[in-house]
Amino acid sequence: MGSEAQDRILSPRTSILSACADIHHKNQTPLPNNLPTNYLANNHNSTASSMIGLLAITAIPTVTGIALGCSEQRKQNSREDDEKRMAKFYTDVECTEDVEEADELDGKRVVLRNNKVYIDDPNPANRKIESHAGQAFYIDYPEPDHMKDLKRGLGLVSTIQDSPPMLNWLYCDKDTHELKYGNRTQSCEHVPAPWNWTDKETTIVLERCWGFYAVKEKDEQGNWAWAVYLDRDGDELQRVLGDREGVVVGIRLKRTLVELVPADGGQKGGS
Repeated sequence: MGSEAQDRILSPRTSILSACADIHHKNQTPLPNNLPTNYLANNHNSTASSMIGLLAITAIPTVTGIALGCSEQRKQNSREDDEKRMAKFYTDVECTEDVEEADELDGKRVVLRNNKVYIDDPNPANRKIESHAGQAFYIDYPEPDHMKDLKRGLGLVSTIQDSPPMLNWLYCDKDTHELKYGNRTQSCEHVPAPWNWTDKETTIVLERCWGFYAVKEKDEQGNWAWAVYLDRDGDELQRVLGDREGVVVGIRLKRTLVELVPADGGQKGGS
């Protein structure tokens, strides 16, 4: 095999070492005859190592640039995720059971009144009881000082009135499993987090559970209304409801981005 062919099959490291040896050979001065026998090998390795080190140093800016690029991409992804989480949405209802009451629930909207979460028509004009269709968004729940170690994650903030604008936290009552809303003091001792989404960001979950139920019960004014509960026990609310009178229907809570709702309100708007 010719020397050119041999050069072509040399590994990059071997080529570098050969180049270093050539440089050393061309620039070395005559050596005394009484040097140790391993001097040439040691000196050759030292020169080669220096050259390899130099090549490594010149590669550092490239590696650093890649690392910085990855870091910036992560920051951008985080910012984009934050923007998506903070996009305001209405919470609409999808019935998961084939029951007669499904017509009263499918396509309806979560509304707020008297510190509790109910289900009513998306159009305010069709509601028999004045309520507020909250515009919600995700944000980290601010644990109070005595509960800092919990770090429960994302909370769900919602508007509770339009004028003046006011926000509260949505939470699940730890004893009754009702969905309610209130300030941090009212919510922190219950289940204010972690809220999240699933099904391509369309379905709302709390404690990794999308098993919500609509319960037909009498409200504070004695009117029949659909209230929202979370099935924390996985028993279709049997323990918390007991022998209470009312109809229980499984539902999912779906996100409808405010920006996608027609400006003129109609069946998909409302406040």
